[in-house]
Amino acid sequence: YLERMAKAMVLQSHTSEKIPPLTFKDKDKPDSVRSSNIIAAKAVADAIRTSLGPKGMDKMIETGKGEVTITNDGATILKQMSVIHPAAKMVKLLYKLLENLQNAIVSSFIP
Repeated sequence: YLERMAKAMVLQSHTSEKIPPLTFKDKDKPDSVRSSNIIAAKAVADAIRTSLGPKGMDKMIETGKGEVTITNDGATILKQMSVIHPAAKMVKLLYKLLENLQNAIVSSFIP
């Protein structure tokens, strides 16, 4: 996945096509989109934040099938969480990329 993403970024940076700037018909739309993105990202962060630290609380996560998981592990919480908002999906994707990077770094130091 990371290789495909890197190739796409390289191809995009070397194309001669200009990407048109974003235009909004409604002048207030950029502000409302920005606010919506911030709220969605904060909601994901708040779900994790209260599970961190020495006074971190456990979270109970119920799947659509009725299975229940109780954890205070941020990775488990994010993996179990289903999100719809694009900004929240980006936060989950960022976490996944960081987790993969961390695993790659750790595995490169362990013989």
